[in-house]
Amino acid sequence: MYLKSAFTVLVILLTMQSGFSQHFPAPNQNVKDAFSLATSLFSSHRNNLSYENRINAIVTISATTSDPEQLVREYTAKMRQLQEEAEYRKQQKEAELRKQIDLINKGVDEALKAADVDLGTWGNLAKDLVAGASKNALVANANKKIEAARAEAQNELDAEMEKAMGGIYEQIVKENQDAQKEYLFAAAEVFSEREEQHYIAYFQFHNCMLESMKKNYNFRSADWIKTGCATPPRTYFSSGQTVQLDYTRYNQNQGSSTGEPDLSVLTPEGQIAAIDKKLEESVKKMDDLIAKTTDAFQKVEYLSLKQSLIDKANEEKEAINRGDFLLSNQATAAPQQNTRRYQPLLETAIRKLNLFKNDMPYPEFLDAAKKYAEAELSENNQNPDAYLFLAELTEDVTKKYELTAYALYLNRGNKEVITKFNEAKSNFGNAVFSAIESNNMAFITDAYNRNLLNGFEHNKNTPFQYAVSKDNAEVMELLMPPGTDPYALLFYVIENGGGRIAKNLIEKVNVNKAPIMNGFDLLTAAVYFDKKSISTQLLEKGFAYNNSLDIAMYSSSELYKKMTTTLSVYAIEHDNASMLDQVLIKTPSIVQADPTMGDNVVNAIVKANRTNLLPVLLKHKFNVKQADYAYLLELAANSNSEEIALKLVELGINLNHQPKSGGSMINLLASKQGMNRLFNVLIEKGVTPAALNNHDELPIMTCMRNAQHSKTKKLLEVNSPLGFGSKLSGNQIHWIVENNIESGFIELLMQHNISLEQKDKNGDSPLFYAYKENKPVYVNTLLNLGADPTQMNNSQIAVLHYAVYQKSPLLPGIIQKCNNTNVQGINGWTPLHFAVREGNYEAVNQLLAANANPLIADNWGRTPYRVAKEYGNVEIQKVLRKKMKLGGVIKTAYAFNKKKPNS
Repeated sequence: MYLKSAFTVLVILLTMQSGFSQHFPAPNQNVKDAFSLATSLFSSHRNNLSYENRINAIVTISATTSDPEQLVREYTAKMRQLQEEAEYRKQQKEAELRKQIDLINKGVDEALKAADVDLGTWGNLAKDLVAGASKNALVANANKKIEAARAEAQNELDAEMEKAMGGIYEQIVKENQDAQKEYLFAAAEVFSEREEQHYIAYFQFHNCMLESMKKNYNFRSADWIKTGCATPPRTYFSSGQTVQLDYTRYNQNQGSSTGEPDLSVLTPEGQIAAIDKKLEESVKKMDDLIAKTTDAFQKVEYLSLKQSLIDKANEEKEAINRGDFLLSNQATAAPQQNTRRYQPLLETAIRKLNLFKNDMPYPEFLDAAKKYAEAELSENNQNPDAYLFLAELTEDVTKKYELTAYALYLNRGNKEVITKFNEAKSNFGNAVFSAIESNNMAFITDAYNRNLLNGFEHNKNTPFQYAVSKDNAEVMELLMPPGTDPYALLFYVIENGGGRIAKNLIEKVNVNKAPIMNGFDLLTAAVYFDKKSISTQLLEKGFAYNNSLDIAMYSSSELYKKMTTTLSVYAIEHDNASMLDQVLIKTPSIVQADPTMGDNVVNAIVKANRTNLLPVLLKHKFNVKQADYAYLLELAANSNSEEIALKLVELGINLNHQPKSGGSMINLLASKQGMNRLFNVLIEKGVTPAALNNHDELPIMTCMRNAQHSKTKKLLEVNSPLGFGSKLSGNQIHWIVENNIESGFIELLMQHNISLEQKDKNGDSPLFYAYKENKPVYVNTLLNLGADPTQMNNSQIAVLHYAVYQKSPLLPGIIQKCNNTNVQGINGWTPLHFAVREGNYEAVNQLLAANANPLIADNWGRTPYRVAKEYGNVEIQKVLRKKMKLGGVIKTAYAFNKKKPNS
């Protein structure tokens, strides 16, 4: 079937008997042509137009057609016209070229005749052949021009056709898309199922057309306009169709109005005008109420009441028009009640939803389902099915809970309603407690304002109690019952809540005026329920803790122990000597120190470095000189509590305590950064610096390993033992290099007579060892401190030889620190011998620049020059020859190197 046309959606009015009305799209009338396509007629005077103008005339839009079949005919004919035009143009070109060929042939013949020379049989034949070949070449060239012209004409036609047909295609697609949208909207909104199916059929038809055209479009043909989509049958509807609703009503007059004109004395026109005026005022008031209310059920009630006013006014005006004059102020605004349920709008809503779920999954149908359900409620707000239906549509748990609750109110015995209500209630309850946990104040505030939070529990906690347990101060403040006693609430929070809520409450009340509840004051309750943060807040607020000590003491030993611990910890953390003194007065036994215990009072004071609290301990018979307290010095060192450690030393603590890491306190402090004063005091008081720790290290080794220069200097000043070295029996500098100790300590050791040139068992000096271990930082440090790079090891190799042999990047720096670049090592070789043999051109130049002698012979009498000749290195020979020439010894050297070496 050919593509049918779209339509412009009109509007019909559905007039309800009750006065309720809603606008819906009109049926398919005054069909708008989907192919308002502009075309042109082929000019019969094409011979009077240029080729370009004729093409333009074909594709120019100048007329319209409304019949799809005519459209196909028009474009099929147009394609033929374009093809005919191309063929005509090609023929025209060929004719022009043939004329050119004839002229060429004629010119050739005349040229041949003009040549009055007899060339003989073969000569004339050759001349004819030449002429023929020339003519054929011209003809072939002309044919090529003809083909080129044909191709050019076809390309021009294709371009114009593609442009013209593309514009038509885009317009047809747009028309179909617009029609598709209109039919979709009409199908979703229309009340009549018959019209609905008609609109759906046309929607599907246009959808089919779009898919087919997009799949088959080709600008060279009009066949893509033809599709296999079946055109729905034409259907006509009455624009005045009325929805028939099956329902009845009865009125309950609530009494006549007061203070209004007596309608009985007015003319019929006056009575109608008075009714309209009163209705206008009433409707305005109802609209104001509707706009202001946020409650969905209340809004439904207002809408229903508004409709009742309109219905009543219409009835009164109809009575007047029939001649039934009102004898008194009978116009009332009595609300009406439905005596029975009716379903036509709800059934339509259900039908729309089923279509959405199955054949028409478009949001327009879902929106229409909601509108029809709401329309049902505006006619009958006592219909529980409509509330359940709207509950099914919404994803909002609050609205779903409200809607199912109202449905249950209207239909209490229905098991299905009960089931859906319970499900909605459960989901809403879960959402409430999740919102409290995530602090979703918008959700909680909305539910609270709607009075929806009653009757919900989570683990036997109401929303208010749950907010307390989650320490959610904002929700707790919102849900707190009016008239709540702040002290009772604070006790409840201490038992069940957290620090945030407690802090807010503590800031608002006088904590020292709180009553005793269940035998506890606030602090005792906080300690009993292990709420350390709340205990701290109470003490910071100035809570009188003496009574709390007494309450805890007479309650239980466990609670009393927790109370003394709480107060002593707070006193130590806040350096509160008075509080600590009060605790120790009541419990002097806690003044004890035990290395096996955790944070007892004495340990806690030492770890916190609280020197101000030491006098309190001394007041309560704390004796630092006792052997049991010797470990406190180690505890102070490990806690970086230097001030209190110095106080302990001053008070006479045992200085010879051996720490767990072994050795003496000097060993321990050598491993700690800082605390230099304590370190120096202990050395001055005779603590040994010669002890070995558990890793067999002297304090000075530990100091250097931890980069502690000040402590290292102090140990060297007091002649700390230096009996250590490297694994290969090297000295202390070897040890520094071996263990990657900071290189700055080398100079410090040199100041105390540690040699740079001492060798290990391999004969390697610290410099040679550093070079072999590829530690350039130490190499440079040692060179700068004066280490000799020409000192030989047990293999008769010096650092200088090694660096030349390995082509080391350190070589320039090593050469610079050498006093003698001609040092002979293994086999009598100088560094220059090694450089020549390895072909190290750069090293040769560097050594020569440092006065290396090219004439020194090795153990076999070979000079570096001779070695260069043996290895065939011409460039190095040139360099050495130049050096020897400058020295005036080239002849002697040449003669010497001519001799064979002794073997």
